[in-house]
Amino acid sequence: MYLLLAIVALVLLVAGATYSVMAPPKSPPAYVEKPSVAKDGYVSHTEEGIFDVSLAQYTEYISQIPLEAILNGEGGGGIRVESTAVIKGTWNEVGSRRRVNFAGGHYAAEEVFANDEPRLFRYQTWGFTLYARLVTDYLIGEFKVEETADRKTCVTWTYSFHKNSLLSALFLPLFVNHTIAELMHTAMQQMRQAVEH
Repeated sequence: MYLLLAIVALVLLVAGATYSVMAPPKSPPAYVEKPSVAKDGYVSHTEEGIFDVSLAQYTEYISQIPLEAILNGEGGGGIRVESTAVIKGTWNEVGSRRRVNFAGGHYAAEEVFANDEPRLFRYQTWGFTLYARLVTDYLIGEFKVEETADRKTCVTWTYSFHKNSLLSALFLPLFVNHTIAELMHTAMQQMRQAVEH
């Protein structure tokens, strides 16, 4: 009987702790400072897709597709973007920053590192309030785009997640190689469908 009560108490304690760790913040973080970019400690995943449009057509179409149309919860982990809000500069310019508003009241921030569109776009995403924060403190995203010899467009998208602790180094590869890989694969398909419409 005491063992059963102890187990029930432990389950309730773990459930309460999990809820408090995973609960969304009451308001968005300020996102004033971003983490420094390390040289190592990353786990990466890359998706590549060939789009049946020219580079000029890709550039025209992709600029019209909002993030919430691509990360709409159909990919890995049910991660769904509801909207974005620019909090510094003009989005897409180097140094500009925006808040990503996820479903369920969670947030992250993104800042542009490099923009040589349509050929290269790099950014840092950090300040996750959703469960990703348990294994990473930030990610570096990169899109490389080139036109193929047959006038199609090759898009290479890489997410490099930085581990936030020695313990997270054990779980980060699982998160990236399963949840994020599925999310990116689905998002790449949705991008292709939207651009080739």
